[in-house]
Amino acid sequence: MNPLDRAIAFVSPRAALRRVQARAALELTVRTYEAVSAARANGRRAPATGPNSELRGGAFLRRLSREAVRNAGPARSAVSKLVTNIVGTGIMPRAATGNEKLDKALNDGFAQWSRECLAGTRGGNFVTLQVLAGRSMVEGGETLTRRRTRQDRDGLFVPVQAELMEPDLLDEQKTVALDNGYIFQGVEFSPTDTPRAYWLFDAHPGQP
Repeated sequence: MNPLDRAIAFVSPRAALRRVQARAALELTVRTYEAVSAARANGRRAPATGPNSELRGGAFLRRLSREAVRNAGPARSAVSKLVTNIVGTGIMPRAATGNEKLDKALNDGFAQWSRECLAGTRGGNFVTLQVLAGRSMVEGGETLTRRRTRQDRDGLFVPVQAELMEPDLLDEQKTVALDNGYIFQGVEFSPTDTPRAYWLFDAHPGQP
């Protein structure tokens, strides 16, 4: 309160309160006006487009992110720390059927599958899969995982593996309306917005 407000408050506290409230409302209005004025934008671009439209620059942002990780120590360290904090020691499910014998069989089976779950690699396990997927998400914005069904002759305990693929393999330029759905940036959706297919390149688009 300024001296005049205090003098009025001495004579009429209610009138002084109305003055203070009115001044606060005026200041809030002025600040709001300044915040939305073009002069306060400082040259920043503020489009009114929806989130899906803005995602069209995802491939370019992914390249910038990877370049930073390759050439800037702080960026490389940030990615590693984020992945460590997100994944930790890995998410390892444990059976809880209430049957001790069955729980042991399920846990032993999962442990065996965990050692064989990665497709196209000579090492790693279920935790490795999570770390690789987490790194792809942090560094490139997303990751693609394809379920690969194997044959009995492959000698796996569980004939299913997971294949991790770089998001670059997704044809993000493919956006089209269909008679019974639509394709947006390489992902095909049903009329109820349920993903049902992914449009992938045969090879990495950056390879010669």
